[in-house]
Amino acid sequence: MSAISWRDALTAGLSLVAIATPVAAQEQELLTLEDALSRTGVVGETADPELNPRIVGPRAEAEAAQALVGQARLRPNPEVSLEVENIAGSGAFSGLSATEYTLAVGQQLELGGKRGARVEAARAQAQLAGLRADLADVELGFLVRERYVAAVAAASRVALARDVVERNEELARIAGVLVEVGREPPLRALRAEAALAEARAELQAAQAASLAARTALASLWSDQEAPPLVPTDFPEIVPPGIVMASATGCNYK
Repeated sequence: MSAISWRDALTAGLSLVAIATPVAAQEQELLTLEDALSRTGVVGETADPELNPRIVGPRAEAEAAQALVGQARLRPNPEVSLEVENIAGSGAFSGLSATEYTLAVGQQLELGGKRGARVEAARAQAQLAGLRADLADVELGFLVRERYVAAVAAASRVALARDVVERNEELARIAGVLVEVGREPPLRALRAEAALAEARAELQAAQAASLAARTALASLWSDQEAPPLVPTDFPEIVPPGIVMASATGCNYK
């Protein structure tokens, strides 16, 4: 096999690999941002604790703080104490005949608005815990959007790197033909091959970065699912202020 035919065969094989990769990607459904939010358990701007353990803790703390509000409304429990004296003594106090028992019952009286202050403090703690739970929902939605956009950006870089490889393959093929017929010096073909090798290395790096970004995205809802494929077009992202206002009912600017 001549040098030119060997080069053509190698180029053709690599071209088939480059073409097969996008075709295989098209067979697998691309993950949209809405799908990513749904898999993570984010519905609207709130998250379902049953679908994502990241918000179980904040939601449980909010429910516990709300329960403490009802407990704060209750009066203090009465206190009962029992004292026993002169038990198992000596002489006149031997045995149990001289034993003295003292039973005391006490009830704490709250004056000066202490009960109302305690209830208000419990309500404030419950409100704070509720805001933290809402913030956990918003942060989870933000994290999904952030990682999804990173995955889309990485997929776009892979597509660009693949185009560069295809162009450099064609340039290397043309350079090889020109060198073979004596139209160009051998250095022209070496430079084209070097540029092609560099483009392929960039493609491999972009593919590795894309795999890492998609794996990080999938880890938000599962640690066993294969990294999903994402499109190369960026989705429309809602501004953070609108997201926070939607989740908490406050106006954030």
